[in-house]
Amino acid sequence: MNRQLAKQYFNRAEAALEAGNAEEALTLLNQLDAAFPNTKNIGVARARAYASMGRIPEAVKLCDHLVDQHDSRRARELKEQLLLGVIEPNVPRPATKAAKKVRSFRKALVVYGAIAVICMIVAAISIAHYMDLRPSSNTESEVERKPRLRLEAVTQSIPGLIHHPGTWELDSAGVPKWKSGVFRGVPCINEPKRTIDVYLPLVYDAKPETRFPGVVIQMAGGNPGFIGLEEWAERCEVILIVINSSRNKTFAQNHIAQDRALETVSTSLRVDQQMGFAIGMSGGGRASWQVACRYPENFMGIVMMGISGDEDVFMPPTHVRVAFIHGETDFNNRSTASAIRLLTQLGYEVRERVVPGGHVPGPVQVRIEMLNWMVFAARRDLGLPQPSG
Repeated sequence: MNRQLAKQYFNRAEAALEAGNAEEALTLLNQLDAAFPNTKNIGVARARAYASMGRIPEAVKLCDHLVDQHDSRRARELKEQLLLGVIEPNVPRPATKAAKKVRSFRKALVVYGAIAVICMIVAAISIAHYMDLRPSSNTESEVERKPRLRLEAVTQSIPGLIHHPGTWELDSAGVPKWKSGVFRGVPCINEPKRTIDVYLPLVYDAKPETRFPGVVIQMAGGNPGFIGLEEWAERCEVILIVINSSRNKTFAQNHIAQDRALETVSTSLRVDQQMGFAIGMSGGGRASWQVACRYPENFMGIVMMGISGDEDVFMPPTHVRVAFIHGETDFNNRSTASAIRLLTQLGYEVRERVVPGGHVPGPVQVRIEMLNWMVFAARRDLGLPQPSG
């Protein structure tokens, strides 16, 4: 097969993928792979086709190969999406005449609906303008004023208020002066190209003398966000710290990222130095295991989603509680079972939750259940009060 024909095959395969015809695409891509083996772009497209057909284990395996052989960013991102369940199988739907008519009718409804909404907005603005032009009766009464002030107070204290970089007030080390809300992309003090995200509950401002538990979040693909834990952090008075540069299969770099993140928060953020917890999925689970092992005096719990950890190399102190969340058909289940047996024999407190699916992180509620267990027990062990929420 010459390169001109190969390009035609590849373009046809891409078009088939976009149209939802993954089987046709895979047939073309397999022919290309036979003619041009171990080609990065062909490999990524084949992985996409496997994913669209619901052949997730084959897609993940191919992504791993592409990352190992080519350090493929697209393969790494695709695998992370697969592990988090973001990508679902794509079933082709033939476009019949009836379907086309339905789509045309729906488009017409959307257009006319938009026009109606615009007319209503214009009418509302006109009415509001007229109301503003009416003579007012002196000043706002006390009866009217109190509800307005209460509403303003609630609005100003919404959990998760985002503090944008341009609004940060920095200390002498260049770190934001922390306050309740969300800080994204905070540069680490000794290596600014590495960043962290931080979520601080409302109680952080209300209790200026208090130090709070901290949950360190790491994922295989980096930049995971707060993985649905914000409301729980509010209720349980916990700080969330996200290490954005954590990556799968770069564990030496992960150690550096962990060091820089903890250096940044340890001096300025009011985190209880004894009450750290780590949570992550897949390679992020292993990174979570490692950070607790590398900083044994700072951590009291590890939640690993879809991975058995690195127990054959490092072991945390036995006061560290360990939770495993994994799918019914996770390919790591054998090593997970082995790890649970070993840790139990060594005297660790271990909990396990099995969820539907394969290599998946499980529902947010399951993560919260495990973290609740750990944080409550740690506060009890240290003689600290439990939050009322």
